[in-house]
Amino acid sequence: MAIYQLAETSTSRYYPATDDPKFAYREDFDPSLLRLNTVDKLVTYCDSLYSEKIYKGEQVKFQETFPAIVSAVIRDRFYHGYSSYRIKNNFLAALVSRFSMKGLSAIVIPDDILKYPYAACSQQSIVMMEILERKGFTTRKVGFQGKLNGHFCFEAYYDGGWHFYDPDMEPDVTVLNAYNHPSIALLARHPDILVKAYHQYPAEQVLDIFPQLFLWTG
Repeated sequence: MAIYQLAETSTSRYYPATDDPKFAYREDFDPSLLRLNTVDKLVTYCDSLYSEKIYKGEQVKFQETFPAIVSAVIRDRFYHGYSSYRIKNNFLAALVSRFSMKGLSAIVIPDDILKYPYAACSQQSIVMMEILERKGFTTRKVGFQGKLNGHFCFEAYYDGGWHFYDPDMEPDVTVLNAYNHPSIALLARHPDILVKAYHQYPAEQVLDIFPQLFLWTG
């Protein structure tokens, strides 16, 4: 498990102590959200945040606002780390992964992922996709493979188009919102936007991963 130190701010931002060069940067994490340890609890919490906006009289559109709420919650709920089944809770998956197929022990069931404070890019996306699909959204997985790093994100379909989300590497939402939270296809054609959105990472790292387009969707 990675060890995090509270950053010298009044916010819930942590610096990760990790050997993963792709994620060795400051990221959002709010330990108070660890109480949200099931998908049902997460959905209820996100519903309450959406209802609060309505109560305050904010002019909000569900299809745009709810994914933004879920994204913010997932970004704060996890820090980057790879949770996997262990011998005591999934003997077969852990054993096969140890001796042959690496990665088979990765936790992919949303409620099981939520037993941990940390999750990898695919796992954070899996949880967020589950919440959105329960609320009627269509989602699709998006994979990348650069020369140095791979990555896993997803898109949600609303307002007649696909919209890209990456709860793990946490791009700047103000940048994405300036372009109507675009699809990954548009972002891959405009690396300048990608570099701006992922400004907390070295530009060469961002350009290694994302402009390679997606390996698969669906």
